Amino acid sequence: MAPTIDWPSGVITIPKSDSSLIQTSPIERRSLDLAQLILDIRALEASEDGRGGFPLVASYTSESTLSGTVFAPQLRIREEYYSVTFENGPYQLVLSGANSNISDVQNLNEVQVIPQNSAGLVSLTEINNALKSVNDTVYYDAITGTSGTGSGVGQPDRPSNDLADVIAIASRDSKRKISISSSLTVDEDLAGYTVVTSGTNNLLTLTGTDVTGLSVEDLMVTGVQNGVARFYTCSVGNLTDFDGQMRTCGLAQSPLPQTSATITIADTTTQDPRLINCFESDPSGLYPVIDLGGGTSTQFALIGYQGRIGLQNINNANKRVEINLSGGQVFLDSSCTAGTVVLDGYGGSIVLNGATCTVESANFISPASGSGAFTEDDRTTLNAANTNSQTSATNTAILASRLTTARAAALDLLQDVSDRVRRLWQKLGLDAANPVTLTKSGNTTTETFDDVEVRHVDNGVDSVTVTRQP
Repeated sequence: MAPTIDWPSGVITIPKSDSSLIQTSPIERRSLDLAQLILDIRALEASEDGRGGFPLVASYTSESTLSGTVFAPQLRIREEYYSVTFENGPYQLVLSGANSNISDVQNLNEVQVIPQNSAGLVSLTEINNALKSVNDTVYYDAITGTSGTGSGVGQPDRPSNDLADVIAIASRDSKRKISISSSLTVDEDLAGYTVVTSGTNNLLTLTGTDVTGLSVEDLMVTGVQNGVARFYTCSVGNLTDFDGQMRTCGLAQSPLPQTSATITIADTTTQDPRLINCFESDPSGLYPVIDLGGGTSTQFALIGYQGRIGLQNINNANKRVEINLSGGQVFLDSSCTAGTVVLDGYGGSIVLNGATCTVESANFISPASGSGAFTEDDRTTLNAANTNSQTSATNTAILASRLTTARAAALDLLQDVSDRVRRLWQKLGLDAANPVTLTKSGNTTTETFDDVEVRHVDNGVDSVTVTRQP
């Protein structure tokens, strides 16, 4: 397919198929070649519809050289006439090959557009060769990389193939970011580093070396963690001794058996570990499991989670799990014998597979069409002493009562305002069906309309007192 333009409205629609796939997991990421886009736009301008008196769509400046530096092209959509809509969907789209103003004229939807603009943007070759000294990243590729720490090793065009060399280069050049283009087994301390990927489906395997302060982005992560670390938009499976945070990460159970843990929390944690806006990677397979480990007072939070999740070893009175659920199911197995699970959010259910820990769900609302906040596989009745629950029917009744009260108050207020307006209308003599009657007796003139009587009393001193009679 190719872009289309609705000429009267000026909307340029760009299909997803015009972009190339960069990666599929944990988030689909694609790249749009702006050099090809301007060719497609010029073809549309030259079409019969495009020649119908409409303004030019875009200006384009090709690659140029100034004082020996090669500058990248520049694409400008004429924002006074045109806007851009990308085919909708949950994917990231990198704009490559030129500076552009597309993000300024984009019609927003689910697509996350990532422009590559920068002042004085130059071509990739120039970046690699002329700006090596200011690059904050060391590059690693186990397959195409070069060993040693010599000049140029660790740059995008000459990555290193050895983690020890990468760390030596980073230490020498005061760099704290590592970009990997292949899978990497971490057999060196990476405390304080950031590891990102410049490829797809790359696996980061932790082996228990010190990773305190490590940040990991867009990688598949497994192994043994040692130290507080943070993981962003990663796919995580079979990770033990977890301590830190995960944000927008997918949890994968396969190929583990259902009884094994996707993530096992460290026995001793520096901070309360938490997962924020994470989700189940494979809803069609086994659900991921989190094991609270051997600690005696582990505090764990699962915030904004979507999908199924299992919990194991909530087995001490001081252990506490807080779950904010956004749909799906929570499975507590028979190893959950003590401690507290606090459930809030909307949608989904909690399944007690023999669990006897305390479950608090006063702030959890399950959809009215569901089976309620609790279901059971191994027990026939809930342990009322350990469970503070509200079923969906109870929550629905509470909401309905509050809505009814609010509606009644609003109706009363509306009726009062309506009565006041009607009486003012009649008092002005504007209601032909209910004329105002004036009756004069001595120094008092009485207005009568509807059920209201208003008396005008002449005080004889250039003033009149007007009062409504009960």
